[in-house]
Amino acid sequence: MPKNARGFSLIEIAIVMVIMGLMLAGLLIPLGQQREQLRIREAKKQMADIEEALYGYAIINQKLPCPTDGSATSFGQELVSCSTTTNRLGFIPAATLGLAGNAAHNNLLLDPWGNPYQYAVASSFVSTITLSPPPAGDLFICDRASNPGAGCVAPSNPIAQNVAAVILSLGKHANDDQSDSADQLENAGERLPKYLWTIPAGAATYQYPQATDQIFVSRPPGEVADQEFDDQIIWISPATLFAKLNNAGRLL
Repeated sequence: MPKNARGFSLIEIAIVMVIMGLMLAGLLIPLGQQREQLRIREAKKQMADIEEALYGYAIINQKLPCPTDGSATSFGQELVSCSTTTNRLGFIPAATLGLAGNAAHNNLLLDPWGNPYQYAVASSFVSTITLSPPPAGDLFICDRASNPGAGCVAPSNPIAQNVAAVILSLGKHANDDQSDSADQLENAGERLPKYLWTIPAGAATYQYPQATDQIFVSRPPGEVADQEFDDQIIWISPATLFAKLNNAGRLL
């Protein structure tokens, strides 16, 4: 070994470790973003499958199904009746639709973030659909939160009005009890106190956030504090549903 050979000093080793740490940190951020993008793509695919299952149900039954309420008794089956607004705002009846996937203990179909897919249906589409008279939806899609029961009221603007059904994933911020994003809370149920986002001690079932009115928000994602939004939402228009039923010879 040459006499002038020497090892690394502690300072040199520390510098190398700092550089490696910075490099690893730079890699971890993109990997996290990649995982989130994978979840978003998976959610969109699952929601497209749910939409097709709803069309299939409508073709067979000439109506859309009621939601499930997440109770142990319903166990993923649609409610027998959903004549009230409250009963028409619930979760995807995966057992009724024959949908497989990751499910909660009460058979609620879960999105990639571990939250149940929400489902809302208009009152005129849970009974036999006919063209005389043609039913109109009573659900509204706005570009920001709006007053409940009043449609898309300024400063919100309508994206879609009088829709037949809504399918919703609350995304990664569903369990963020620190956020006061009005748009997130509009979809999650702005009147639900935040303690309902967890499992109360001694409760027999989970209590999930869910919509509490007929207004839903769809807008680009954002991460600004208290303005976060990452919900995934699609809806069924009456015209599209009429076309599906007509093509199948099921529209009276």
